[in-house]
Amino acid sequence: MSPAKKIFLVACEVSGDLHGAHLISEIRKIAPDTAFLGVGGDKMRAAGMRILSDMTKISALGLGDVLRNYFKYLKIFNETLTNIASEKPDVVIVIDSPAFNLRLAKKIPRQIPILYYISPQLWAWGKRRIHIVKKHIREMLVILPFEKEFYEKEGVAVKFVGHPLLDAIPELPE
Repeated sequence: MSPAKKIFLVACEVSGDLHGAHLISEIRKIAPDTAFLGVGGDKMRAAGMRILSDMTKISALGLGDVLRNYFKYLKIFNETLTNIASEKPDVVIVIDSPAFNLRLAKKIPRQIPILYYISPQLWAWGKRRIHIVKKHIREMLVILPFEKEFYEKEGVAVKFVGHPLLDAIPELPE
């Protein structure tokens, strides 16, 4: 019997917390002994994750809010790196929030694989950060079908996993 896996998740916003909670629930279906820890909020906690930091309580709208909260973000960033180093997870899964998560990915030791769930919208905002993805992200887990083709063309390992909110929408009558 193989030992339980340890997954470190990073969700910086309320939407990422929701998607992270769904992801935890789905992973538990196939690997019930998996341990989850990391950065998240109330929904991920309710799904069984050990929360080491909660960024979902920090509200930032616009550059002014980001600057006012800069030292809070920096503290969580550094704590997250310290926690990854001490916890030695089998994998890190970062969720959305490219401003935080792509910077974080550059600092995580190479021996820890990083998966990116809810892709940065490089296809919309320009490909200037694709080199970071290629160098630091083991695999992109994308929710929109065209994102798979975009990342494949860029030479990035990618898997289309479907949109997490589609399960929440009831089937329409024909």
